Amino acid sequence: MYYDELVSEISLRCDLPIDEVADVLDEEENIIEEERRYRKRKKHLYFLCFLLIVMMTAAVTICILDRQEKIDIENTVRKYLDKMEKLKEEYLPER
Repeated sequence: MYYDELVSEISLRCDLPIDEVADVLDEEENIIEEERRYRKRKKHLYFLCFLLIVMMTAAVTICILDRQEKIDIENTVRKYLDKMEKLKEEYLPER
């Protein structure tokens, strides 16, 4: 059913002016859209919190392993930076 048909049908059945019915339906649509935005924002905040917890867990784990001397952060970082530099040179030749 199209919007205009819906408005006229409700107006006829309830003996209300078409303008009032249209205003109520528009307001209802605005409220529904606002609730959708709120839920979407809430979902994004939860996901951001989850990512933050994962990153902090990884950082704490790396720090603990470094203190226990099970890994060497400096050599690991240097190795990956060298690898990234090599990939950069390989895929982005100088002009």
